[in-house]
Amino acid sequence: MEPQKQTPAGLATRLTGWLCDRVLATGRVTDSVHHEHGTYAEGFATLALALQPGGDAAREQALRLTLRHSLARPRDSEFDQLALLLLCLRRPGEYLKASDIRVYDGRRVVSRNWIAMRALSFSLRARLTGNRANAARAEQLWKRVLTWQTPEGLFLDSPVGEVAPVTYHAKFCAMLALEARELGHPSAERALALERGLEALEALVSPSGVLVPYGRSRGALFGYAAAALALLLAGTPSQRQAGWRLVARMGEFLQSDGHIPCVLNQGETERLDWDVYVNNPDYNAYAAALLSMLGDVRPEPTEPSARVPVRQLGPLCILQSETAYVAVVTRGQSAPWNTPFFCDFRTYGMQPLWWEEGGKCLLSPVPYRWQGESKMEPLVSPVDHGWLPWLRRGRRVFLPRVYSETQITEDQGVVRIEGRGKLTAYTRFPRWIRGLFALLMLPIPQFWVRTLPLELVRVLRLDLEQRTIELETSCAPKPDDEGDLCMGRVCFGSTS
Repeated sequence: MEPQKQTPAGLATRLTGWLCDRVLATGRVTDSVHHEHGTYAEGFATLALALQPGGDAAREQALRLTLRHSLARPRDSEFDQLALLLLCLRRPGEYLKASDIRVYDGRRVVSRNWIAMRALSFSLRARLTGNRANAARAEQLWKRVLTWQTPEGLFLDSPVGEVAPVTYHAKFCAMLALEARELGHPSAERALALERGLEALEALVSPSGVLVPYGRSRGALFGYAAAALALLLAGTPSQRQAGWRLVARMGEFLQSDGHIPCVLNQGETERLDWDVYVNNPDYNAYAAALLSMLGDVRPEPTEPSARVPVRQLGPLCILQSETAYVAVVTRGQSAPWNTPFFCDFRTYGMQPLWWEEGGKCLLSPVPYRWQGESKMEPLVSPVDHGWLPWLRRGRRVFLPRVYSETQITEDQGVVRIEGRGKLTAYTRFPRWIRGLFALLMLPIPQFWVRTLPLELVRVLRLDLEQRTIELETSCAPKPDDEGDLCMGRVCFGSTS
């Protein structure tokens, strides 16, 4: 692992060099670790290669190869469309015409952040072609996007239900920031939404540059690059400092061949914490392009923002002291519709996520391992998680995924979080039922939810000075088969 690069331009140069080398060696952006292709890597690789300063014959050859492959992608490849439209904006008429890029506008929605990407694509095409219909469609899509922002500033990403993964909140902010910077003069509503989104995003960046690992694609290079772009392009001085911390964090994981693992941890070989859709080609190309769009930005001296000791951000609570930074899930979220990635244990309530002290990690999330849809039980009913309480009845495992009531109080430096939740069990719907819903273009139920008439009360006590977490769990009324009730981990820190 090489010493960290201090600027977005430095990282972009190394990432783009890796993309170029891989394309010239194999004809595609091919992962040097797992030897696989991405899905949209060539589109963003084209943009990254084109934005590198200075002429270079090898880079130009690689660019022509990636451009040809990206143009051959199907119309619903929205990442390629966005990358090529940004290319037309930055390098007008040099490689292709914007009028030749047809923006997808069908019913296919993987998650809501794709609508923000689609809105930006229509905005770009409208600017580049003068097409009024595109401009009107962009406004319609942006209005939809703004309805998904919570009062705390977070963006909800799940197509059905309410789940706000941090990585995709960062992408929403990046799309709004790109529209504001690249096209100028966004509507007052979008400007305010970006401002509120960046306020939340800044709070989700730790002093050591860690993006709070909540929800799907946690710890992903994709989210770090999107967050850095949004904060550095459109943030206040203190928000830009948070963006620089993210850049430094990415630089810490830069490998000797020039790529960064698509999930920022030490588990690249075994794909630790990798969702099934993440891969090095896509995420490195995306990061290279976004960091290249920042240009040669430089750090500026500024006073750090005032710490908020206890900040509630939707399902999360952020605690800060002079030296400590702690992220805890409070009420939690779970949406068992359309995809299993919005209802696994990474979003469940009343569990600690991250604790760092003076930049050193003291507590990190329980590892996530995707083993296929047929092996979802450890992810949706995690009996080996450690922090989560659960009750086994027969073959079903019940646990409180979402807490309907949470209260946060502080007394003499100790933060007390109390939550009350119902015990629920998830049972996988047969494939034919899910296929029928998909055929009818209806939200696809992933799990049948069964709820017990039992309420579980969970209390977390966090003492930042003593570096401890204590948990208490009780159930009312007490279940008959009390021996099968696991209350979860009860302490962390010096009391362990």
